Amino acid sequence: MSDQPKVLIVDDEVVIHRLFTKLLEKEGYQLLFAVNGEDGLELFEREHPQVILLDYRMLGMTGDEFMTQLTDSQIEQTAIIMVSGHAVPDVDLTQRNQQKLFAYFEKPFFEMEKLKQSIHEASARST
Repeated sequence: MSDQPKVLIVDDEVVIHRLFTKLLEKEGYQLLFAVNGEDGLELFEREHPQVILLDYRMLGMTGDEFMTQLTDSQIEQTAIIMVSGHAVPDVDLTQRNQQKLFAYFEKPFFEMEKLKQSIHEASARST
């Protein structure tokens, strides 16, 4: 069993998977990928990642709906960083989910070091 922190990337854009691979592959994280919310939930249940990088707008299920499927104790044990290609006012999270988010970033990512730092802080908090 690996002691590397697990980061689950749930995003329907494969280019985002490649971006996170390039950004994080040398940082010592075990990266897991899902292209939709359903696959993400399945990977979450099986792998218990410390961090989830979660797209807000995906086919089939929004990031908010994904978070709604998780119990409060699951969310407390996993740091969720929301990413969206839409402006913050366009993202309509439930109050519960807003309170449970560790961080929020807009695509395209112009502050890569800040995003990487948030992932590092989130993984340290969850271990």
